[in-house]
Amino acid sequence: MSLTLPPDSGLAFHRKRQTVECLVNERPQSLQSFYEVMTEAIQEIELRLQLTEKAFYGDYGTPEKEIKHWMHAINSVLKATRVPTIQSMPQLEQINFHVKELGQAKAVDEGLMDQVYESAHKTLNCIKTEFGPLTDKVQKAADFVYKYCLSFADSTNDPYMETVIAYQRQINEFKETVRKNLENIQTMVSMFHSDGLLFVHFRDSDVSGIGYKAECTHAAYLLIFPEACENIRLALKALMKWVAEDRTYAGFVRVDMTDLEKQKIGRAKHLRDVQQRSFQLDFKVKACKKLLGDMYEEFEKLKDKECHFVEEEKFLMDEHREIVLDLELKALRKDNLKREATRLSSREFNEKNERLIFETSALKDRLQILTRRLDEMRTKTKWLTTKRELRKAKELEVGKLKKELKLVKKEVRIAEVELNRVDTCLNKLKQIYIFKTSPDVLKKIFHNIPLDTKKKIGRTPSKVKGYFFSLCFLVDELSRATKAVAKNIDGDWMRLYSSLPFVPSRGDETVKRDLAELSYGHLRENEESQAKHSLAKWRRVHTQATVQDLKSALKEMKREDVVKRINSALAPKQSIQVKSNRQVHFPKMAPRERKVYKFNF
Repeated sequence: MSLTLPPDSGLAFHRKRQTVECLVNERPQSLQSFYEVMTEAIQEIELRLQLTEKAFYGDYGTPEKEIKHWMHAINSVLKATRVPTIQSMPQLEQINFHVKELGQAKAVDEGLMDQVYESAHKTLNCIKTEFGPLTDKVQKAADFVYKYCLSFADSTNDPYMETVIAYQRQINEFKETVRKNLENIQTMVSMFHSDGLLFVHFRDSDVSGIGYKAECTHAAYLLIFPEACENIRLALKALMKWVAEDRTYAGFVRVDMTDLEKQKIGRAKHLRDVQQRSFQLDFKVKACKKLLGDMYEEFEKLKDKECHFVEEEKFLMDEHREIVLDLELKALRKDNLKREATRLSSREFNEKNERLIFETSALKDRLQILTRRLDEMRTKTKWLTTKRELRKAKELEVGKLKKELKLVKKEVRIAEVELNRVDTCLNKLKQIYIFKTSPDVLKKIFHNIPLDTKKKIGRTPSKVKGYFFSLCFLVDELSRATKAVAKNIDGDWMRLYSSLPFVPSRGDETVKRDLAELSYGHLRENEESQAKHSLAKWRRVHTQATVQDLKSALKEMKREDVVKRINSALAPKQSIQVKSNRQVHFPKMAPRERKVYKFNF
């Protein structure tokens, strides 16, 4: 006997297909799955809208044919009652009262009046019975789209976040479109029931063209049904476009991330180049300042010498001038001596001539020495003038370098700000991309858990208002509270773990499994250690753990003693202030008397 396998039943293992109704009680399997669910839901609403239109207009009817079908009766009634327009239901009831109760029945056929009534009741009943559920379905689909199709944009309007800003702007427009179209359906019905509905209400709508063609401007209520259908279609179109935009949003964010990474590299290179220029200019400015300082010191040392040089040059010039005058006088005296040679004896002439020659020679030698000394002094003065000109040129160079350094430092600050801006926007885009691609985000959104659960720990200042803090004092309140509970809970730690809240929620079986793992995993440890491990697991699993949760659970267990221990552990410790100028007073003692010893020998 041969054994045969049973035929394939077709019950392959697969994941349950989600619908809109499933999204109420469970999170979407993925964003792609959510897009498919919403597309199917929108298509289903559109199909139901088409069936509603078919039931209202007939198999081959159109809005224009439907309106023209009632226009003969409406025009006849209005003409007979001399009423220009039908604006509201109370007005229609008043016309009916005048026709049937006040004797205008002869002018108006009751069948025509019944047709007018039927046209209004048909529209209002259809809006009430069909569009109520349709509007609820559209609103339900919109709520899910609002919940999961997010841009994750913050309040920044940086141009680098253009894609995020543009998508958030589109989201706001989609929300406004859905809200206005859904509200317009109820607005039209309420206006027709109370104040009055005029054709002006449909002026900006596509339905106004149908009204002009069908010549129903004096019976605007006939346009309520086609306008409601158009409102539902516009709302569904906005939702469908929103879902389509959300499909491509992550891809555009990825492209922006790539562009910003390239810009970040370029900005970083530009910053390095500008910083290098700044360092070079700073070095030049410091070197020039040092050289200028040396020049000032040198001039301070040469200040007295410069005065001495000026005075000596003036003295030499005066002396040089006197010697030149003396030489000129000697030359005149020599000429006079030659003219008086006939009157003088040869001996006297020779003596005077020799004396003049000797004095002239001495003056010339002295003049030569003075000229050489004066040239030397002028050379020194010129050297000082050149030094002064070099100092002025160096001062101008330092001022120019300072201005250039100021501009370069400003450019460095701008480059740093721009790089920081690019880096901040890039980090935000990366965070948004993670939110749009990570499946855990849908879980957090469904359970209303904060998306960014990582605590941002900033740098703690070493000195705050005169007090110094150490890292050992930076333990949070929840850690101190759990430590106090673990010390005093004793054997009730299992009851406490069962009473504590969990977000996301954990079932009873999961909690029992956790307790079994904790008790068997730490079997050899004492109760305090087991309580510590259980509270640590609770803090790890419960994403919104607070001290108040601990206190509430302990109060339910009637362990008020542990609650008191928590309060005492969290109470601020009173610091003992010691007086800075403490004086110690010693008692006054009498002066020591000197003893005198007498020795008798």
